[in-house]
Amino acid sequence: MTDDNDSTPTMWGIQHAVDRAVRGIAAAVAEAADAREIRQRRSVMERQLNALDDSTIADIGIAREQIPAIAAAWPDAPQLLRRMMERVGALPGLLCDAGLHREMEWNCVACSNRSQCRRWLNSPQPSDAYRSFCPNAGGLDGLAAARASG
Repeated sequence: MTDDNDSTPTMWGIQHAVDRAVRGIAAAVAEAADAREIRQRRSVMERQLNALDDSTIADIGIAREQIPAIAAAWPDAPQLLRRMMERVGALPGLLCDAGLHREMEWNCVACSNRSQCRRWLNSPQPSDAYRSFCPNAGGLDGLAAARASG
């Protein structure tokens, strides 16, 4: 059966609409499952870190009160920092200063601008636009300058 104005069978349009709806539902279910898995992994990480004694926690360079923020920021913060460094030309291999590295990691963990960071990383915005929202802008600029000069 066809429409008078169209040579495409009416059923094809319905099938395509149903297919799009099913794909949308499947994507939403997959996204929800991924989010649930991340929440579970964050919870496990937080429990494991909290189970460590104070000496071990100090040895890895964190304070017990930082554990909830560290767990909540995983896996976004490390990935965003790496992507940010790559985009601005401050490759992670240049980060030899352990103190600066730890400071930049903590800035990402504590950052409230991760959604803005993700948008910037996924857009063609100017390469220096991160300076308006990134708490690591100074460190990134220093690393990019070190790469350019050496």
